[in-house]
Amino acid sequence: MKVLISLQAVGLLQFDDIFKQCVTAVLPGHALLLALHIIRYTAGVEACDDKSALSSGDGWETVSIEKERWFTLVNQSYTLTLLALLINSDSDLITVPLLAKAHPKAETIQLTSVEPIVVKDAVSVATVECYGSHVITSVVAHWLVTNHIPPEDYDASQLLTETASNWLIYLQKLCNELQFTLNRQRLLVHIIWDVVCTYGESQDSSLLHFALNSLGYLESSTMIEGCATLMWYGLFRDKIHASIDQLRKQSTFTSNFKECVSVARITLHTLTQVLTRTSSESLTTKELDQSYDIWRVHQLETEKLVSTRQNILSIADMIQSSPRGNIECVQLHYMGLLIMDIALSFDLFPIRIYNILGSQTKDSFGKELLHFDIGPLEKEGKRNILERTQKQFITKAVTEIISQANVREPITTGYSQSLSTWIRCCVHLSSLLGVGEGWCWCKYVYLLYAAGIYDRGEQEFMSLGDKSLVVGELLSLCGWKIIKLMSEMEASQTANLMAHLSPNILQWLRKQARITEIPQHFPVEQYTWQKVLTLLHTISSHCTPDLHGEIISQLTNFVQYCTST
Repeated sequence: MKVLISLQAVGLLQFDDIFKQCVTAVLPGHALLLALHIIRYTAGVEACDDKSALSSGDGWETVSIEKERWFTLVNQSYTLTLLALLINSDSDLITVPLLAKAHPKAETIQLTSVEPIVVKDAVSVATVECYGSHVITSVVAHWLVTNHIPPEDYDASQLLTETASNWLIYLQKLCNELQFTLNRQRLLVHIIWDVVCTYGESQDSSLLHFALNSLGYLESSTMIEGCATLMWYGLFRDKIHASIDQLRKQSTFTSNFKECVSVARITLHTLTQVLTRTSSESLTTKELDQSYDIWRVHQLETEKLVSTRQNILSIADMIQSSPRGNIECVQLHYMGLLIMDIALSFDLFPIRIYNILGSQTKDSFGKELLHFDIGPLEKEGKRNILERTQKQFITKAVTEIISQANVREPITTGYSQSLSTWIRCCVHLSSLLGVGEGWCWCKYVYLLYAAGIYDRGEQEFMSLGDKSLVVGELLSLCGWKIIKLMSEMEASQTANLMAHLSPNILQWLRKQARITEIPQHFPVEQYTWQKVLTLLHTISSHCTPDLHGEIISQLTNFVQYCTST
């Protein structure tokens, strides 16, 4: 389109024809210049009107209407020009990324059926009028995703400095122009939707983390729930469900799949927290939706970017109109993903998810998040088997986590943080499965001492609430280590030491050698009498006198004698 049009040329064309050219123009900067040129031309026409025409009103109403239309066009073209400058496409067409559509016959919008709309049109005023102002939201979101610009880099509330990037300046100007369309929360929703739509082509795991990071900046519980649900159905569900059978036999998985499971776990954990929190909120969902609709209409009228007629709903509006999720179902999926994440991180194969979650979950896990009917609970006998299976998995997981420590050197800060993170995951899983947090913490303390990590073991032991729960296992461990130390001595030395033990204690020690379980792949520890004595002193003040007092007393005297000799 030619921008410079002489007054004579403008006079030969109808205003409507020129207006249509500006509305459909895909180069907004050119449309803006032409619109300004026409306004200047009409201003000259008004100045030349005779007084009789003005007094009679002939022609004045037409000119006024034209001015209002053209001023609106100028505002629209200016906004699109800022958009072009932002994404550095002042010489190229701005293409519209994927929008969203829901099933037209559905009474309520189900996020499970939301699909992308393939829009081939370039952005123009006509495109925005057709699809709605969220076209601009989608374009900006797609540009941010493509350039991997995280939310923390474009906080509109921050004051711009002299060294601010050009894109940040244009983005803030756009946000000021479109305070509803480019509201930070709506923009984050469109960013997550863009990742959901484009991840399948690239399989770039960094996009998963990008979406998860954006999810963390959302403030609205409804938006968090909706986006997490979209991420589950669009990014994770099919992969997770297809991998359940593979976990029973396969021990190698791609790093991309491991990243997928990890991000899915964190996403559903966030969703679980939101559903738990919002269940006790004072305002009902309906009241929140009504207040949102009032604010939406007010802001759209203020922006004057599109007409007030009904446009295609944005993904953010669809989320606002979607039903709530099922907390029990989400929690079930979170538990399953937590099990998978631990198993994938520490090679705990083969693994049968349903044997840990319960056979009644077979028709539920890996499928729907919004609603499901879980089967009847296991019978008493099967519940005992289920609990034993759950404890075996958690024990194996904690063992593998600890075994990665180098017991001959102090635990580094980095490993200590990683160790704590995974142990907390195991404790949380124990709580969700009903095994109990206390049981898991006690097992962790026992295995730390069994692996020879005494300093960390003592630190965790002192932080336990009820220390008596683990005293029995630690005492058995002391007995096992005493037998281990004596077995490495000469026969005459061993016989001499045994003479200092009562028959009851000697019988108890031999029993511990049979029943105490020490993971075979733990690093070989250099057992010493002094370490055993230290452990006995640690647990002596927390034991039950009637149950363990006499054994601890005799063992302490015996180990002190062994240490001195």
